[in-house]
Amino acid sequence: MQDRPALFLLIGFSGTGKLTVAKALRSRLTERGKPVRLVDNHYVNNPIFGLVENDGVRPLPAGTWDRVGEVREAIVRTVETLSPRDWSFIFTNDLTDSPEERAWADRLAEVAGNRGSRFVPVRLLCEVEELCRRIASAERRVLMKSTDADWIRLRAATQQVLDPGWSSTLTLDITSMPPGETADRILSHIDTLPTSI
Repeated sequence: MQDRPALFLLIGFSGTGKLTVAKALRSRLTERGKPVRLVDNHYVNNPIFGLVENDGVRPLPAGTWDRVGEVREAIVRTVETLSPRDWSFIFTNDLTDSPEERAWADRLAEVAGNRGSRFVPVRLLCEVEELCRRIASAERRVLMKSTDADWIRLRAATQQVLDPGWSSTLTLDITSMPPGETADRILSHIDTLPTSI
């Protein structure tokens, strides 16, 4: 990986394995002596999720996502204005192709630009039956993550994982790709990008 820090945005449906891949990527960067911070979407969500009724299946109470948005913006402003410029960041998000979720990806691109970092969106795709198997795991419930296989099956049938449209975007099908290999593919990808990105 070139010396310039990066802001990675790992995008995929719930259950894809974004956090697992992000941890592998963080480990690879740390081994290379690169300072990196992981901002999993549940790092942002769970301070609020822990204060409301949340069983991973029923819808969250009205207003929950507004509060999550306030936490998320505070974190992003901190990354943008207070975090050391030589740090890389790995964000994980379940984003679909909607104006609001595209705006979030654009906001992270803006943060990367303001920090002088590369912006590297990575779309992580997974076959629906494997998604259903992964999302039902007991460890997800402990982490306050959705565990509803019917919900993810419906989402996969009616929505698409966001493609932010950046030239630096990488799309990987990780249905059977181990997390370490996925992390290696992401790092190989960033090495091929022009230095201006």
